[in-house]
Amino acid sequence: MKVGIISDTHGNESLLKKVIEKNIHIDTWIHAGDGASECGRMKELFSDKKFFFVRGNCDSNPEVPHELHISIGGVPFFITHGHREKVKNDFFELQWMAHHYKAQVTVFGHTHYQAQFINDQIFFINPGSLSTRYDYAILEVGDGKVGKIEFLKAEKDFFHIME
Repeated sequence: MKVGIISDTHGNESLLKKVIEKNIHIDTWIHAGDGASECGRMKELFSDKKFFFVRGNCDSNPEVPHELHISIGGVPFFITHGHREKVKNDFFELQWMAHHYKAQVTVFGHTHYQAQFINDQIFFINPGSLSTRYDYAILEVGDGKVGKIEFLKAEKDFFHIME
């Protein structure tokens, strides 16, 4: 199954809606923070889809969690915005949290730059910023395994595929 991964929409609800409409075949979406309000509205507009989202440093709704620990396609995920783990400085705390929660995939945002790395068999993915850089990602998961990730540009339909 394919999972849409977005972050840092910062109120750009129309662009988020366009990305979901363009990828209507994707039933599960992860938002890594700084866009909880527009994610709530997308959940209402696309009620047939699953949305998992966390609170970022620019989100104010205290009912939205700072982090999530979920399983999609048999793959354990740890989702956080990254500001509390200080990802603009280094990834030490993020890696520690991923190990602590036994995540196979860790999704984070905050830096506004796309990133992917593997550390100790854990996949770390930052989809970039949808609002400032038009970035998002699509990840394939299933049967407890992580597949291909695609980093995309919403504005120009530019595809950069990493395997």
